Amino acid sequence: MIERLVLMSGVIAITGDIKIRLDHPTNPHCMQFNELLDSFGLQQFVVQTTHRLGGILDVVITRGGITD
Repeated sequence: MIERLVLMSGVIAITGDIKIRLDHPTNPHCMQFNELLDSFGLQQFVVQTTHRLGGILDVVITRGGITD
């Protein structure tokens, strides 16, 4: 699905709950997720806890950063 999205022109915004703890950057799943985003030129912007018990589980992803 990401492969198809990045081929489209215009703004890409992906949001949701991904079930990967992004606040654990050395976790293999987190590392793979971040590598996947990098490989497609995508960036994830959520940096604060999004779950009531802690952790970053929700994401906002765009292509190469947020622009006007």
